[in-house]
Amino acid sequence: MKEKAKKMIYHHWRKKVKKVSKFGPVWKVKTKHGQYCLKRWKHGKARLLFAYQVIEQLWERGYSRTPRLLPAVNGLPYAKNDEDIFVLTKWVGRPLRGESKTEWTLAAKELAAFHLMSQNIYLPPQVERYYFSGKWLFRFPKRIKEMKEAFDRFKNPQNIFEEEVSKDAPLVLETAEAALELLRKSAYQSMVEEIYTRPMLCHGNIKAKNFTIDDDGAVFVIDFDSFRLDLPVQDLSALFFAALSCTGWSLPFARTLFESYHVVRPVKQEEIPILKAILLFPDDVYKTIHKYCQGEKSPESSLKKWQKEFSRFIQQRLFYKKWFSWLGQDDI
Repeated sequence: MKEKAKKMIYHHWRKKVKKVSKFGPVWKVKTKHGQYCLKRWKHGKARLLFAYQVIEQLWERGYSRTPRLLPAVNGLPYAKNDEDIFVLTKWVGRPLRGESKTEWTLAAKELAAFHLMSQNIYLPPQVERYYFSGKWLFRFPKRIKEMKEAFDRFKNPQNIFEEEVSKDAPLVLETAEAALELLRKSAYQSMVEEIYTRPMLCHGNIKAKNFTIDDDGAVFVIDFDSFRLDLPVQDLSALFFAALSCTGWSLPFARTLFESYHVVRPVKQEEIPILKAILLFPDDVYKTIHKYCQGEKSPESSLKKWQKEFSRFIQQRLFYKKWFSWLGQDDI
């Protein structure tokens, strides 16, 4: 692939490549003019053009912390090689260090700036829009129903996994239903509907490796595969979960993280219950049950996974009880 990549980059972008290195799902490309990131795009041309347009809008507004898609010689922001679509951007910085609270704090500020600059983002009429469309109001009940059906089946356990899960089921269901109730009582639906008339950009895949930091300490928001029009609180919940999972569940740090985001883009009061609901829902334990019921995992491997995830669920639940109290109302 390296030799193929060199030829492709020269053919489509007229850049002579000195070195190509595989870097996770992308290729790091070194040329005499600088370093670039080559990526195979897997989500269709329409979604790529959506991402391209919103990134261009951000740059026009003065926000340059998301790398632009570099135009190929044909003027398009991508190149086709056989049946594959490739994009090229500048290579910016190094990945955020997941264990660094300082770097997560910088990332929180940058994410807030990303959201702030995307308010009322304009898209030409011909560009297809991508929305999340308030799916949590459908996903939460669907997942609760699936868990209830599994728990009912596990009342007559066929193995040690089902026996263990059956004991833990009441607390999991109680927490899931509390999250759903929070969401239903919140302004979630009306805020989602507002996105259609006052669009805002959501990254959609917030985690440590999707932030980079350059030598000057500037933070960049990378990986535009999941860009969509959605509520910023969706990203904010992912930021908290990722940062706290990486650094330990520290209440003082959670407050610092929230305040770092809030000072750049103030979090509205009506966003708080939505943030709580998304964080509170026991998604990881649900996924363990789902994979087992789908036959993807054996009882033995599922048990090991369950014990790990349920232990983490208990830890997070206790943490959220304290943190939610600090945010406002105690909802657990």
